[in-house]
Amino acid sequence: MTFSPAVETTMVAFAAQIGLAARPTADGRYVFAFSRSGLLGFESGDGGGRVVISLTRPLPRPGDDMDARVLALAGPDLAEETFLHAGLTARDEALFALSIPESEFGLPAIERSLGRLIAAQDALG
Repeated sequence: MTFSPAVETTMVAFAAQIGLAARPTADGRYVFAFSRSGLLGFESGDGGGRVVISLTRPLPRPGDDMDARVLALAGPDLAEETFLHAGLTARDEALFALSIPESEFGLPAIERSLGRLIAAQDALG
């Protein structure tokens, strides 16, 4: 997985904005851990041309029909013209993701996407 130079530059700027270093993982992703929001990840999607932004957080109450509640949050976001993907990890974590074109990837897009992903996580309780 590789990002375009423009995406790499944006990742460095985002990391600097939040006071962290932008260091890609061995497979080329960028991952940032936040105590409240969870694990924020960025990876190249579908062979390039898109950036997948994901947020993973432990479920507030595993069981309790949480799997259905997570999946119910998936769907189109007409205001942002994107689709919110939802799923569960093997470790009982809710994972939400958005995919945006590299051409639209910038700090405002990261902020909007992160806000949308946090809102989805917060909707779980």
